[in-house]
Amino acid sequence: LLSRAPPRTRTPPRPRRHGIGRRNPRSGARVGDLRVDRTPERTQNRGMESALELAGPRRAVLERARLVALDVDGTLTDGRVVLAGPPEPGGTGAGERVRYGETPAFHVHDGQGLVWLARAGVTVAWITGRGCKATERRAAELGVTELHLFCADKRARLAEIQRRLGIAVEETVARGDDLPALALAAGAGLFAAPADARPEVAARAHIVTSARGGRGAVRELAEHLLRARGAWRAIVDAAGP
Repeated sequence: LLSRAPPRTRTPPRPRRHGIGRRNPRSGARVGDLRVDRTPERTQNRGMESALELAGPRRAVLERARLVALDVDGTLTDGRVVLAGPPEPGGTGAGERVRYGETPAFHVHDGQGLVWLARAGVTVAWITGRGCKATERRAAELGVTELHLFCADKRARLAEIQRRLGIAVEETVARGDDLPALALAAGAGLFAAPADARPEVAARAHIVTSARGGRGAVRELAEHLLRARGAWRAIVDAAGP
């Protein structure tokens, strides 16, 4: 009789983790202080866990942040601009700009995260080079008092907010997705980017979330801060059993 070889078993592939300073082979962007595979379908929760691996001064910024400065288009929205009507009358910060009716979409998860940050004593600032009535309305709904539209110099505007509120660079977290947002990064102790940020921006970010802009990326950043401050468990417990 012929003997049969035992069946071969397959070893399941190990999840990939990219070390500090190495490039993600799928995205091409360099991972800074955050060890995370940013392939969206594989990083739903890994980004939040890995953010706690930040150490030293970057970790300290998360723990003591007093200001979160956000770009709007591509950060709080998915970056698309839909013109939906005739020019709007001028509004806050519009100056001589002509504004057209727009319909940006904001994610409710992001909004809830910003509400929790405000309750934790963190000031939230929206600093954008554009603006529309929908953005003003959403900011008002969320209680965002530092709303700055049509900013040609985001770095100068952030510095003005910091001086007025007495907040240091080391107490500031900024977030953006495209090259103009690097002006905010220059004035922040920690800079974050969404999963679909431009490669040059992601390469300079300390945290790159697994979520895309306008799809929960700001909520993910908010949870990073709340976890680092030890406030997240209380929020979860207060939500119900």
